[in-house]
Amino acid sequence: MLRPDDDRPSGFGLTTCGRFTALPVLIILHGPMSTPGRVGNALRAMGHPLDVRRPVFGDALPETLDHYAGAIMFGGPMSANDNEDFIRREIDWLA
Repeated sequence: MLRPDDDRPSGFGLTTCGRFTALPVLIILHGPMSTPGRVGNALRAMGHPLDVRRPVFGDALPETLDHYAGAIMFGGPMSANDNEDFIRREIDWLA
């Protein structure tokens, strides 16, 4: 979280040596072979590490996004209206 007097660029954190470093981006995928594709390539090119999670296969989502530049949730074969535990957890997490 940025303080009002913090002049670092959005999506960047301050390291212990005083340099800016790109914060990771949380990537949420729903298929066993899914990848972040071009989006992931673009984020990596900007210096952001990727934290890839697959809740459908049991990966937990972080409690907060305090240490992330952002989050991207990709789609999948399921519907947001499906009666699946992981979908309810994701919807609750988004809220």
